[in-house]
Amino acid sequence: MTGGRLNLKKALNPDIRLAPVAAANAGKFQLRVSAWQNRQCVLQSSADLVSWTSVYTNTTSTNGIFDFTNSIASPQQYFRAVAAQ
Repeated sequence: MTGGRLNLKKALNPDIRLAPVAAANAGKFQLRVSAWQNRQCVLQSSADLVSWTSVYTNTTSTNGIFDFTNSIASPQQYFRAVAAQ
């Protein structure tokens, strides 16, 4: 037996993960969002890691993923995925 606390929020809502997927066409790239099944997630982008703009909202499928394809708009662009409020 071990001691400690169970974080139910974390146990019931696994982290949202963002991973690159092979590019479909030249000048475009694809990201895969992985989370709990049927979870609504927001993909956000930033040029400076300070100011974030929501660019796409979707709900994961029953297997817990969805893909996002975007054209490369700037030489430096960051993305993150967060839970929809």
